[in-house]
Amino acid sequence: MTTSVYACEGATSTQLLEQLATLACHEDEPAWSAKQLAAVCSGSERLMVIEQGGHAVGYMVAAHVLDQADIHTVLVDVNQRGKGLAKLLLQSMMQWLREQGVEQIFLEVRQGNLAAQALYAKQGFEVTGSRNNYYANKDGSKENAIMMMASL
Repeated sequence: MTTSVYACEGATSTQLLEQLATLACHEDEPAWSAKQLAAVCSGSERLMVIEQGGHAVGYMVAAHVLDQADIHTVLVDVNQRGKGLAKLLLQSMMQWLREQGVEQIFLEVRQGNLAAQALYAKQGFEVTGSRNNYYANKDGSKENAIMMMASL
């Protein structure tokens, strides 16, 4: 099955944005809406999409100013996880950011998301701190965020 990663720029099809907004995710991992994703495509943020067999199965959003960047969200359809797709997205985004002159990338990840933390660590991210009660869960509870940073 063919896998491709590409950036959305400018006008992006409504069909693609709707498909991305409806990807299956865990209850406490809210997908971005089609409207939010459309704003990314027409703004200063970067939307990377990963497709498998011609169908979008994940995306990543990041923004950069001068030599620093922030990864805002990463989502891979729960039915497609464990296949290295998030790694491909992250590597593609990091390469693009490097080409833009970015030297440091920052992100927050749920304390309980050990798989994502391991992925980031393997790509050179280090823990820099935490944010208490950063993420709100649907049941009303809160979860801490682990702050991470990588140098390019």
